[in-house]
Amino acid sequence: MTGMKYKGLLALKIHVMIAVIVIWNIGFIAAMQIDPIPGDRTMPKEGVAIISATCLLAALFTLAIAVSKEVQSVVLAPKRMHMFSSRPYYFISFVTGALALSFYTF
Repeated sequence: MTGMKYKGLLALKIHVMIAVIVIWNIGFIAAMQIDPIPGDRTMPKEGVAIISATCLLAALFTLAIAVSKEVQSVVLAPKRMHMFSSRPYYFISFVTGALALSFYTF
């Protein structure tokens, strides 16, 4: 029964799901491609900024889906609209927002 809890994520249009996954991965790959400071094992500030911006964009996007009926009408598939639940989008928004803040804090 727990598998049914987050089926609201499947209400997205296929091309929106693919775009989100591709943009998420491009952000992290771009951050990993930045050359570190020689002898330093930490990620450069530019890489941290890219990851934080990627997480912040994901948080804002999922929050917009959860809150705005206009955004929902654009990104949700009409045939799967009955599956929509805002709860998983609020959760993803919280987690990615916390990640975005933690990269600047720690």
